[in-house]
Amino acid sequence: MKKQIKTNLNNRRACDLRVFLKPRAVISVISACLVGYLIVGFGVFLFVKYQRGIAGVRYRDICLPTRWSNYRVARGEYYIIQAQALLAQGSYQEALPLLRLGLHSAPSHRRARLALAQLYLDFRRPDLARTCLQDGLHLHQSDPDYLSSYLNFLFNRQQDGRVLAICRELLPLAPAPTVRDRLLALAAATACYNSGNYDQAEDYIRIADLQHQREGRLLSLKIDWDRGYHALALLDLRAFANEHPDDPEVYAELNARLRASDQSEEARRLSVGFQIAHPMLARPRIDLLRAYLEIGERSRAAQEIDALIRDFPNDSNALLTLADYAANSGDAALATRIYDHARSHRLETAALAFLMVEAHLVGRDFATALSLTRTLLSAHPDREQSHRPLFNSLQAIAHYGLGDRESGDLFLANFLTSPTSRAENLLAIADRLLSVSATDSALRLLTKAIDADPLNQAALARLVSLELNLHRTDKIAPHLRQLLTMRRPSPDILRVALHELGSNTSSVTPDPTPLLAEIRAHLAAADSRIRIPR
Repeated sequence: MKKQIKTNLNNRRACDLRVFLKPRAVISVISACLVGYLIVGFGVFLFVKYQRGIAGVRYRDICLPTRWSNYRVARGEYYIIQAQALLAQGSYQEALPLLRLGLHSAPSHRRARLALAQLYLDFRRPDLARTCLQDGLHLHQSDPDYLSSYLNFLFNRQQDGRVLAICRELLPLAPAPTVRDRLLALAAATACYNSGNYDQAEDYIRIADLQHQREGRLLSLKIDWDRGYHALALLDLRAFANEHPDDPEVYAELNARLRASDQSEEARRLSVGFQIAHPMLARPRIDLLRAYLEIGERSRAAQEIDALIRDFPNDSNALLTLADYAANSGDAALATRIYDHARSHRLETAALAFLMVEAHLVGRDFATALSLTRTLLSAHPDREQSHRPLFNSLQAIAHYGLGDRESGDLFLANFLTSPTSRAENLLAIADRLLSVSATDSALRLLTKAIDADPLNQAALARLVSLELNLHRTDKIAPHLRQLLTMRRPSPDILRVALHELGSNTSSVTPDPTPLLAEIRAHLAAADSRIRIPR
């Protein structure tokens, strides 16, 4: 009995001892694990910082789970620094994966995102560049530099609808006088202008008070010209050029408008003066080239072409301007030469290819234009989705030029099913259709454009003008009324309409008096706006 009692006492003491020792053991184990974790973390920190060379990492970033995101950012910045060094050495292919890794870990790094987008463009992947820039929009929506880069990318791709959607999303109802808000308002106004929506473009200029800024004033002058206020626009452009004598964009606008007004001598003097002041700019030299050809100096023009390509071998804008001149003048040899030069220098060639085909069309070499279009599309499948509609329009023009109206109608129908292009493209295609006597097709193209976008004043004005020139006044009344709802319709078109409809009222509308009265009222208002100094 005593032995059993003693055993029970010993067991109770052992149990009490285990209970006493258990918390201490747990604490010891935890302490040992914590020390081990800290030691391992310190080892990882030393390895990462000194062996891997990630200088931005901190010991607490490794050890504290709440700061692991800081380590990921530091690791991303390390990859980005390596990529930037490779870019400086010209090792673009090696830099690409490092930039992608770095941006994955440090997505808010603006310069890395812009550099990656530029690399995608250099490697002819604009789809990846757009995705890259779009993914960073929510991170940099307050950064004017990033917004400017992204919006310019979209403008270069003629994605005006996307530009307008972004600006509407980010721009407040009452824009502040900040660089960001003015940038967004100007981009929205430019997108509206490119689409022919002049009233809406002016609304954006007004709400952001851009009419007193250089860019806003220049855009307003372009709108005045496109609406038909040529005399007023020229007066204001001359004054604006005097205020900005060294501004290439202002010079280019004034020179183009002078030539369009048949004031070639003033345009030539302007080109000579600007070229002397700025010898390394391509635009005034191209204007001089045009002047040489106008006066028959073909040998000097050929020398200037050689000099331009030699002096601006990698300037995409200069080559594009020269190719545009070649297309409009029907110089297929020059357009082909520029395209081949751009290919050999690994420059973007999509727009140059389009202009090369257009040069053959203007030169009325329709068969070559057709075969060239097919060759270009088969050789560059990446152009199928983005450029197929425009090439379809060129093929339609070529078929009309060859007398194959059935094929022309087919390609034009394919073009008309695509999203509406820029106003300038639609008008250019309509003019090309008219040049091959495809009048009904041109009317159908312009009608479709205004059906898709009733605010497209450029297409609407061209349609009304064409109907007046062709004396097709049976359907002109609704188009004229729609044009009169615009803020400032072209007075030249209204004067022709007043004369045409006043002498042929029976085919316009049962009661033309209200329409004619409205036209007279608009003309009176237009005349009061123009003040030509004596």
